[in-house]
Amino acid sequence: MSSVKELNKGANTHTYLAIDLLQIALGIFYKKKFVYNQHSISSGFNIHY
Repeated sequence: MSSVKELNKGANTHTYLAIDLLQIALGIFYKKKFVYNQHSISSGFNIHY
């Protein structure tokens, strides 16, 4: 059971990291939106993690 949980946790972490990288890339062009979205992503990551 714990190994499955760890795998899921790892997959979710990679998903959020990918989203963060997308946010950073978009942030270069849309800095104001980036700040807002980054807060949303971070809080979502903290709750999920």
